[in-house]
Amino acid sequence: MVSAGGYSVHFFRVLLCGKVSYPCLGAGILVKKEMPWVTIQWYKGRDAETKDKVAKLVTKAVCEGCGCPPGAVSIVFKDVDKREWYQAGVPATER
Repeated sequence: MVSAGGYSVHFFRVLLCGKVSYPCLGAGILVKKEMPWVTIQWYKGRDAETKDKVAKLVTKAVCEGCGCPPGAVSIVFKDVDKREWYQAGVPATER
């Protein structure tokens, strides 16, 4: 992370075909420092209405906990196929 004038440039490790790449400075994303990011990983199949409801509830909880404004909260939903989700070496389809 690099700070610049009240903003931070965040860099991400990107997993592509089993290899990790590190984006250069030009690939960074400029965001305000107070910005909490929430990633929700869950099984595929949730509809937009459910995601909207969860996003509103999570935003409210983060704002209450961190004291930040709602506009500072970013939420990403990652829908994962059950066959791709393992726990204790066993895929969710077999649990």
